Amino acid sequence: MSPTTILHNNTLIDSPFKIAETFNDYFVNVGRTIAKGIPRSKKSYKDYLTNYIRKSFFLYPTNENELSKIINELDNNKSTGPNSIPVSILKFNKDIFSVILSRIANLSFIQGVFPESLKTAKIIPIFKSGNSMECSNYRPISLLSVVSKIFEKLVHKRVYTFIDKKNIIYNRQFGFRPKYSTSYALTDLIEDIKKKIDDGNFVCGVFLDLKKAFDTVDHNILLDKLNNYGIRGVANDWFRSYLYQRKQFVQINDIKSTIKEVECGVPQGSTLGPLLFLVYINDMNTVFNQCIVRHFADDTNILFHSKKPKTIETVLNFELKNIVDWLRANKLSLNEIKTDLVVFRSPQKLLINDISIKLNKLKLVPVEFVKYLGMYIDKTLSWKIHVNTLSIKLARANGIISKLRHFVTIDSCKSIYHAIFNSHVLYGALIWQFTSVENISKINILQKKCVRLMTFSDFRAPTNNLFYNLNILKLNEIFKSAMIKLIFQYYKKDLPEIVAALFKKRSFSHNYQTRSANLLELPSVKTTKYGLNSICFQAASSWNHFCNNDFVFEKILTYKNINRYLTGYFLAEYEKNI
Repeated sequence: MSPTTILHNNTLIDSPFKIAETFNDYFVNVGRTIAKGIPRSKKSYKDYLTNYIRKSFFLYPTNENELSKIINELDNNKSTGPNSIPVSILKFNKDIFSVILSRIANLSFIQGVFPESLKTAKIIPIFKSGNSMECSNYRPISLLSVVSKIFEKLVHKRVYTFIDKKNIIYNRQFGFRPKYSTSYALTDLIEDIKKKIDDGNFVCGVFLDLKKAFDTVDHNILLDKLNNYGIRGVANDWFRSYLYQRKQFVQINDIKSTIKEVECGVPQGSTLGPLLFLVYINDMNTVFNQCIVRHFADDTNILFHSKKPKTIETVLNFELKNIVDWLRANKLSLNEIKTDLVVFRSPQKLLINDISIKLNKLKLVPVEFVKYLGMYIDKTLSWKIHVNTLSIKLARANGIISKLRHFVTIDSCKSIYHAIFNSHVLYGALIWQFTSVENISKINILQKKCVRLMTFSDFRAPTNNLFYNLNILKLNEIFKSAMIKLIFQYYKKDLPEIVAALFKKRSFSHNYQTRSANLLELPSVKTTKYGLNSICFQAASSWNHFCNNDFVFEKILTYKNINRYLTGYFLAEYEKNI
């Protein structure tokens, strides 16, 4: 819904043009305002730069075939920004446009200049939460020219190939990278916590909240970092041209604000913006000597473990001072109030005294749980809070399905199930499956209720045949599929290296192949809750049980659609029991 009234500087504004103008002023200045409030650092951002790449990046030319392929891959349903051409027209005339755009792109690359007319963005304010009359509670959705995105895709492909080949990006940066995802970020984090708790440690996690990180990126610092990583000369000039003198206007319904210049930040809604941000924060990890830092773009967490709480207190306080210095040197700002501290531990391991951790002179009070990348992670990894939240979402989905089922076909009902029920179950299932039997039972009951609703069955009707007829997996098989799929990706080498390192193929003292050659080592563990019930143990165990001979192993690895194969396999098992 578009805002009709907003409150700015204690003044109510209801004029459509003034509302658009006020939003534009806010979005243009928010990064600059935050940056001005950051205290000066005693250090320079250059003090932290490492991994200097001697070989320079070359922005090699494009051709008509590459342009034609990019045009083909464009989404017809995406909104077009200013100075743009509708995607449908681009596709219909791609033979003509691919010739024209390839010539313009190559001139741009040679001269190190990004076309001025493609630097303007249309901003649509979308309400997030809180008071709908405050500009700060709206997210700016940036719409750019389709032609701009085509040029950005060309450059992104070239730059990412270069930085990937040079192993520039920090290996625990899980955002905006092929093969990486929130699921893998959570897997790496939770497995690390479980391993350390299994060894008898307290694990202290600090989950940092950065203020408008994408909006406060300093262009000069970013360009210097690109230079450090080998993107220099004409290529650096191209990025300077791309970043500087960008403009935007806000549009609410048919009303447009005036156009204003954006002085800092990376372009949101762009193809290159996220990659440039990864480069900008890439050296953050260098400030830590003993802690492990993980990122999903700007979502950052820091872990340190020890059997002694006092050691955690000493080390973390020292490391957090370093991160404050790094942030100031790089003109990024912390939101200390929204930064969370969690002391992960076994329920049997009591924390007698509080751990006193300070961030920028503010004491962080340990919390019972933290919401991170869409999951509620509590201090003992019981997943009770996450399952309770999930149950509410699934009950709401059941309510929607109970109403819609009267008006749609069973196939449409199944599509709705996968969209609003199963999607919530699947997210993080690899992780939260290790909750209590009681918690699993809650989700089981809701899933059975859902298939009964979809088929208009009695609320006490047996569900085995319902799952089979609907081609839907039960909860237990969803968990099994998630673990087998993970190892399938391990063998296909589709996992990030840091996640693949959780698993190890069995080693043998002889040189000949045996039936066990395709199985995985089971890691040694000390506890059931944190060791035995870890992904690295249970996924390896599930895989070893599933791939019980060479034929099954080879058959699985030939499948491109592993989800369809596993669904068919488990449904065949259901059929045997009907």
